Amino acid sequence: MPSPLSADSSDRMQPALFSVGSNSHGQLGQGTLDDASTFQRTTFPPACGRVLEMAFGGTHTLALCSVHGHKELFVAGSNARGQLGPGEPSSRLTFEHLSLELLLAALPDLDCERLESKQYVVEEIAASWETSFVHLRSEEQGGSDVLLSMGANDWDELGVGPQAGEAGRLAQQFRCRLVDFSHLTPSPSPTTPPALRLLSIKAGPRHVVTHISLRSTFPDGHEHEERLFVGWGAARHGQLGNPSTTSRPPRTHPLPTPFAIPSLSSLSVIEYDVGRDHTAFLFPSGHSTTCPLHVLLLGSAKQGQLGPSLLTPSHGVLQPPLPLPAVEHSKDNQLSLSRIACTWSGTYLLSSSLTDPLATTLHAFGSNAHSQLGLPSSLPSSSTPLFIPLLTSPFHDRRAIEKLACGSEHVLVLSSVDGGAKEVWGWGWNEHGNLGDGSTTNVERPLRIWPPLELGQATNVWAGNATSWILVSVSS
Repeated sequence: MPSPLSADSSDRMQPALFSVGSNSHGQLGQGTLDDASTFQRTTFPPACGRVLEMAFGGTHTLALCSVHGHKELFVAGSNARGQLGPGEPSSRLTFEHLSLELLLAALPDLDCERLESKQYVVEEIAASWETSFVHLRSEEQGGSDVLLSMGANDWDELGVGPQAGEAGRLAQQFRCRLVDFSHLTPSPSPTTPPALRLLSIKAGPRHVVTHISLRSTFPDGHEHEERLFVGWGAARHGQLGNPSTTSRPPRTHPLPTPFAIPSLSSLSVIEYDVGRDHTAFLFPSGHSTTCPLHVLLLGSAKQGQLGPSLLTPSHGVLQPPLPLPAVEHSKDNQLSLSRIACTWSGTYLLSSSLTDPLATTLHAFGSNAHSQLGLPSSLPSSSTPLFIPLLTSPFHDRRAIEKLACGSEHVLVLSSVDGGAKEVWGWGWNEHGNLGDGSTTNVERPLRIWPPLELGQATNVWAGNATSWILVSVSS
């Protein structure tokens, strides 16, 4: 069987992926350890296909690429804590292929026995500060998915259960583990273990949230599916929910734990995201026509990232309609929220007018210490939702925001003019040159940072920890 990376006529071109920003451990994949303040092309193995998704830790990067119709994992940056899987702890300065076979071989014997003779494919990736996650989809009818974790466990972010002190934490490094979902029992309780499906995963620096499905088959033949949001890792701010209003949450959840918000299990959540100390959900609000969507926010409110009308100073819950400020192209101010995203300490809402779906708007609240709200940093934070205008004159044309990408403390948007040419705009923290404008000065107002037309048309964007990434199409 040929290697998935063996070249053929369909995959001879490397991915046209450009990166910029912090590069102290080679996490930009450019072959150096130098920060970059202008966009440079990353380096992938020959014949690597299209980049599908990316995930970012503090100093490491994961890329999921299509290679001959299969999803393959590539890694760059620091492996000091084993976050890039088995191998030397040294940094990878360019993207290297990390095979599924190598990952599975690094599992403890007990975990290997659980996966024996089963077939899996790589489906999804995520990353905490020094921890990585690889979601494997079962190819068997009725089979269960698995989630591999590797790297640091300082905040119990591996999801494998409590560890016995420093020795226990160190023992997990440079080994892959299976995140343990076995204790989750659906209701009603089945006679055989349910089949697990991972619907999505989001990871912040210290905590992880997954949306899962547990499908049970009972002796009489009927099936039952239960969908849950579960999380693990740092929990002390209530970012994973809090079963009690009179006591603080625990420091961590070592195992995946259902959110202590009873209504979440039955809601059709449209989108969710995680910051450093908070979690945000976007979900339908019932039959309202003026505000068809609500927002649920959990965790720390110290920087205003939970917005107005808090129940408590921390681990608050917000279920508005949010008081979003009016904008010119939405005269009736009836907005339909479509996306929610988080910086470390901020919450961003993408919406469109109910009367004009192409008229997209962006609102945000939370920390503005590095101008990540699109305002001078003299306003350090805001708990009131603020409209972020894209001020440069071309943006007064009919433009739609197609992609919102939040990094640690900077923001990127991919926009198009009447469905035509695409541009990338960015603002916020720029200490490492991560906005690609050639400087290291924070950007206070949205700035067009792409294109240089000669480098191709932007098709996707990602934002990491002081890094920015733009995928471009290249004419053949």
